[in-house]
Amino acid sequence: MMRCEPCAAKCINCAAADRCVQCSPGYKIQNGHCVQLKCSTDEVSGTEEEDCLPCDEGCNKCKRNDSEDKKQKTACLECKDGYYQFGVDCHRSCPDRTYDVKETMTCSPCEDIHCAMCDQSQCYWCDDGYYDSVGDCVTHCQEGYFVDKESKECEPCHRDCRSCGGPRFDDCDSCEDGFTLKNGECLNEKLELAACPETQFRNSQDKCEPCHSSCKTCFAARKENCSTCNHGHFLTPYQTCVSHCPSGTFGNKTSGLCDPCLSGCVTCQEAQACHRCRTGLHLQNGACVVECQRCISICLLFMICIKHTPCNRCQSLSHLGIFLHLSQRVSTR
Repeated sequence: MMRCEPCAAKCINCAAADRCVQCSPGYKIQNGHCVQLKCSTDEVSGTEEEDCLPCDEGCNKCKRNDSEDKKQKTACLECKDGYYQFGVDCHRSCPDRTYDVKETMTCSPCEDIHCAMCDQSQCYWCDDGYYDSVGDCVTHCQEGYFVDKESKECEPCHRDCRSCGGPRFDDCDSCEDGFTLKNGECLNEKLELAACPETQFRNSQDKCEPCHSSCKTCFAARKENCSTCNHGHFLTPYQTCVSHCPSGTFGNKTSGLCDPCLSGCVTCQEAQACHRCRTGLHLQNGACVVECQRCISICLLFMICIKHTPCNRCQSLSHLGIFLHLSQRVSTR
């Protein structure tokens, strides 16, 4: 008479008592029997597989992923040295919308949910439709500020403007008390009695008085009272005329103004081409970034990303020997 006999221990399906065809999780078939899997520290036993599952890249210790995301079979518990942990994943450099915390080697989300690039102290780049206003991402700039569409930042209007729409800081929409709006410019009501010659202004005694020598036109006698500048000089947001614009701005030969560089940029010759970034940021493709994001580069002098070599983080000056070696290889191509 035929009888159903139990399979051997840890065997789910078998063809005979000594011939298992499917083992319980954590076991594999060896010579018809189920033996326990012995996985290394960077592996974990699968639920159905008869082999150990390797942990994802950068992970030192993991477990089976029990979440609904079946694309990722493992969840990391501990990352390898040099990797940052973010949730159950390990990263060479923290992804967008996060910043690295070196003390714990973890990635922390940006404080502002609309911030795409940040560090622990502030946001440097906002989502589309949002603008950087002193480190916060906003949909509209507050009164007295306008949207710089190139830098995606809220920039201050001219001090005579109550509100302005850009693209220049003196394209006024409304004026402060004592000023009259005329063709987008706020004019001092007291000084509109009669026009003085160029390089002069009308003073409180209703007389024409010379501007400061650095000004082409002005509204008062001091050097910080310029309205326009002579050829080869540029007007700063502080109403002074300079031959070299302050840090973070560049001389726009078309407008005659010191226009702002991109966010985080210290030195530039035009808005979209930064040459040097502020401390803590790195130069990549003309823009200042917190990390060298997915570039093929090595970061050396002045924290500049120089292409031709894989890198995920900007290297220190101690890698100068690598740079010289690579630059010689590139120059011989």
